[in-house]
Amino acid sequence: MSSLVHTRGMVFHRLNYSDTSVILKVYTEKLGLRSYLLRGARSGKGGRKVALFSPLAMLEMVVYERASRELQHLREVKLERPYQHIPFEESRHALLLFLNEVLYRSIREEEPNPLLFSYIHEQLLRLDDPEVGLGSFHLVFLLDLSRYLGFGPDAGHDEAHPCFSLQEGRFRAYGIADDSLLEPLPSAWLARIMQEGERFHCPDPGMRRLLLDKLLQYYRIHLEGMGEIRSHLVLEQVFRK
Repeated sequence: MSSLVHTRGMVFHRLNYSDTSVILKVYTEKLGLRSYLLRGARSGKGGRKVALFSPLAMLEMVVYERASRELQHLREVKLERPYQHIPFEESRHALLLFLNEVLYRSIREEEPNPLLFSYIHEQLLRLDDPEVGLGSFHLVFLLDLSRYLGFGPDAGHDEAHPCFSLQEGRFRAYGIADDSLLEPLPSAWLARIMQEGERFHCPDPGMRRLLLDKLLQYYRIHLEGMGEIRSHLVLEQVFRK
């Protein structure tokens, strides 16, 4: 038996299906991660709908939910809020694609998580705000997201524990046997992200690139099967300009 559910959602992935249809992977507020079939989306009459399903588009949907099906059906869909700046600013668009790849590869839960949904939704609105700086946005996002996903690092950076262990997710003494141990300087910057959150800013591009590489390594260690994130290479090129 199916039921109708009205929920917000964010597009994680779109796959063309048959000649005219698409399959969407959507992270929803009320249902968690779902796959939806939208018939006729690429036909002459329905083709304009495809614009609704760009990466991390924020949608309002009415969906048929049937527990026994892996592929659900969309009844109604519209944009909750069109992005005003992301599509027209290279740096913001590159960041959006990076966040999209990270979220698509890291969120797998089919149960609703309203706090996680609210956090992502809020960050997408911030990304679309021209007043919000972007230099360290992705670093703060990765660290905050790790907490929602259950492997957020422990605080505890001090003189006796100046080095962060990617494997253990905590600060440890310098010189211990741990191949994933960060040097004191990047560890100190990581501690600042943890302490300052959205107020954090790292002015050194080289350090930002190193921190990004290490945070992605942290994700790969703690999320089995996540694989390599490739969009960060484009992101690095954009922020070098």
